[in-house]
Amino acid sequence: GIECHPGAFRHGIRVRRSAQRAIGRDRELRLLAGQTELVRSGRGGIVLVGGGAGIGKTTLIDETAQHAEEHGFAVLEGHCFDLAETPAYGPWIDLFLHLPPIGRVPLPEAFALPGAVRRVPSQLALFAQVERFLVDVSSRQPIVAVLEDMHWSDPASLDLIRYLALSITSH
Repeated sequence: GIECHPGAFRHGIRVRRSAQRAIGRDRELRLLAGQTELVRSGRGGIVLVGGGAGIGKTTLIDETAQHAEEHGFAVLEGHCFDLAETPAYGPWIDLFLHLPPIGRVPLPEAFALPGAVRRVPSQLALFAQVERFLVDVSSRQPIVAVLEDMHWSDPASLDLIRYLALSITSH
């Protein structure tokens, strides 16, 4: 079945609004709706949605993202892709490339121009840029970030998620 683990990871995708409904997933939908309400109240969080192929994870996330958008959340979405090797920060590059309009919040320098991620002086500087961006956006409106297919992710993207997971509770 599908497993939802609050506190494990945060998700991020270019959400394909599925015409399907998450049938038989009321418990999981309630859990995810509860997590979005915690975000609305000012408590950041990370959720990992995991399970076998074809059991409805994307449909569940699509429904949750749609619900969040309908309730005033900015939904930020990035994907990993089934390639021989996902490029460094691949899902984050995808997320910033497909960012919805979110006001006058400047993009992190590392993701503002193609190839800029390679010119950041250190990993910590890049992490701080992304953290600052997410804090700035979330001060204007609550956000849900969905990173899809993280099992294909590159190590640097996972490091960034770990960093954000530790910092998210302090904001």
